Amino acid sequence: MTNMVIRFAGREFPDSARNPRGLALKFYTEDGNYDVLMVNFPVFFNRDPALGPSVVRSQQRNPQNFQVNLDSTLDFMSLVPESALANTWFWSDHGTPMGWRFFDAFPCHTFKWVNAQGQATWVRYAFVSEQGIKNFDFDSAVKMCGEDPDFAKRDLWQHIDRGGKAAWKFCIQTMTDQQASAVNFDPFDVTKVWPRENFPLREIGRLVIDRNPENYHRDVEQAAFSPGRMVPGVEPSPDPLLQFRCTFYNDAQLYRLGPNYHQIPVNCPFMAKQYHPTARDGVTRVDANGGVEANYYPNSFTVPRATRPDKTQDWAPVALNGQLERGKPGARSTEGKQQEYEQATQFYLRELDATNKQHLHYNVARAFANVSRWEVKLRFLHQAYRIHPDYAAGILQEVDKLGKSDPNVTWERLLRNIKELPHTVDQAAGYIPLPLV
Repeated sequence: MTNMVIRFAGREFPDSARNPRGLALKFYTEDGNYDVLMVNFPVFFNRDPALGPSVVRSQQRNPQNFQVNLDSTLDFMSLVPESALANTWFWSDHGTPMGWRFFDAFPCHTFKWVNAQGQATWVRYAFVSEQGIKNFDFDSAVKMCGEDPDFAKRDLWQHIDRGGKAAWKFCIQTMTDQQASAVNFDPFDVTKVWPRENFPLREIGRLVIDRNPENYHRDVEQAAFSPGRMVPGVEPSPDPLLQFRCTFYNDAQLYRLGPNYHQIPVNCPFMAKQYHPTARDGVTRVDANGGVEANYYPNSFTVPRATRPDKTQDWAPVALNGQLERGKPGARSTEGKQQEYEQATQFYLRELDATNKQHLHYNVARAFANVSRWEVKLRFLHQAYRIHPDYAAGILQEVDKLGKSDPNVTWERLLRNIKELPHTVDQAAGYIPLPLV
């Protein structure tokens, strides 16, 4: 059994508002702390690291007037074709889960696992809720936002406080190097899933929440997480977004909590067998600061075995061939192709029944009612049509039922744009919006 702490994200909106549900795990292992950061969707909105901050900003409040800004949310989504699958999850009822106990969680990224013999395999994680999946529909979510803005926090807290537990099955998908070279998709693309019929989930563990924090600021607010905080045997993959996050999440914690944030009890690797006394000084250093031990390595004075680098834990060698560049899509990239939308199409057709399809259409239509620019709505419909024509048609039908029709956004005009434009944006030129007809 490994002790851990979990933090659920979300302070900007009521708990039941439409938003990706973020959660972070910190495992206290003998090899140091291991952090796993997740959302309740199996994919993310972007694979280009440069777009990472914009994903968050597009879903935040308007910086000018601090109002909810659906123009920005839909504008960004309509201009980033790679986000098609994540967008569909977002606007489905999965975007309004019934609290924090009733959804699955995914890091989305691909990781490398390396065994004691140096053999590596590619891995994706899924934490499958033992409580099952429960979502609010649009009207129920709005109602709960007003009646109890803290519903998710209260539901989990009271459940644990009364002696209950919340549990998830820890499952993995694995892929060998040979399989990764043979598949017709990029296995490191964070915006796409691995087909479970080809790479089935295997249960290898269990995550259980059985205790509430004693003090929110001490145990939750000060907790610091980074995808780059790994343990021996776990390494990053070539996923550029993962590599980007490995760096900047830690930088954010240094800015937020200071250079010695690892001394805050919730962040302390108290189970680790090794430590590094050459890391010294800095603001808010409150331990022995290395004491009388030498502050450099190697040295011939005090050299406790637990402070020596473990040379057996180096990362596995990586074979490199070709050139490294940003901008040009690879041979298996879906950029600029209809294939970009195929997984979103499969989700729409196979994972959503008739009721959930209607909810998806209605959810987007309600958002359209609060979007001021017709161009944003037409481009989003363009993306929806690429996923499936019924998706775009369903949105327009729900808009009509709400009495919110826009004379600039019609089925006929959408079809003209579908005929003239393969996409809504020129990604190669730097995500330049294509002119609508």
